This record gives sequence, structure tokens and C-alpha cells, in this order.
Amino acid sequence: MPSASFVLKDKNSKVQTPIYLLFRYDSKRVKISTKEMIEPEYWNSKKKRIIPTSEVLNFQEVNNKLVRLQDIALEIYTNIKDEFKREPNTKELKSEFD
Repeated sequence: MPSASFVLKDKNSKVQTPIYLLFRYDSKRVKISTKEMIEPEYWNSKKKRIIPTSEVLNFQEVNNKLVRLQDIALEIYTNIKDEFKREPNTKELKSEFD
């Protein structure tokens, strides 16, 4: 069963660090840039989202984008699997986001 979550490039950073979509399926994993950045102190590592705070003015917008990216990754995976009757390779999944 495929799964999608989010990780920070450097969870110990003192400055903003990129947020990555981590998509796993069939013992494979693909790491895709969300093109979003956050200071780790404002990241909820359990929920994999930005903590609602006045320090991050667009937290809701970014969190909504993360939900959409998660849905898109699952949709791409399902479409390839349905159309070609096979698991997609990691390059196919990543190229759909570029």
C-alpha cells in the first residue's frame, strides 16, 4: 500500500530548510521537493505539518498545499498502475512533479 508523508531536509537546522514529500510503495521511496521552506521549530514532526502560529503567516496555505501534493502523488501512482498494469518506477513518479 502506498503512503505519502513529509520530512524536513535538516530537522536540526537553525534557519529555514526545505520540506520534502516522501512517497513510499513496494519497498521503494521517492523524495520530492515541495518547494516550501520552514524553520524546524515551527514543524510538527508527528503531524508532518506546520504548527499553526502567528510566526508563520501562511501556515494554513502551506499545510493545504501539502495535503494537495499528497493527494496528487497517490493519484499519479494509481493512474500509472491502472493504465500500465504495473508499479511505476521512481523516475516516473518524480518526473510527474517536475
